[in-house]
Amino acid sequence: MVRSAIARVLLDAAIVALILASIVEVIIDVRGIDTPEFLPSTLAGLSPSEPATALGVGGIAVLVLGIVVEMALVGPLPGGRFLVGTIAVLAFLLTGGFLIGEEEEDSSGYGG
Repeated sequence: MVRSAIARVLLDAAIVALILASIVEVIIDVRGIDTPEFLPSTLAGLSPSEPATALGVGGIAVLVLGIVVEMALVGPLPGGRFLVGTIAVLAFLLTGGFLIGEEEEDSSGYGG
């Protein structure tokens, strides 16, 4: 349970940003659709994978900041939001191909 209101807002914002980054990554990279209209013009003008990466990196930074603020003010790790934030980071990294990317076929002929 998060006891600090500042940390709660930071953690919630980070989780929303990471979920939004995962959705944008799927829309742009997997489906090949143009950048969504709901993004600010600065992010919408970048190349297709950069808006999702910017949202994801920002979300990770805010998540870490929220955890640091909570630990500095109260002490223990923020339970549920910490877990959900960790899952959101993992989902973003998997969706964006940062953890499991496209692999080149090896010379053995087995591509499966």
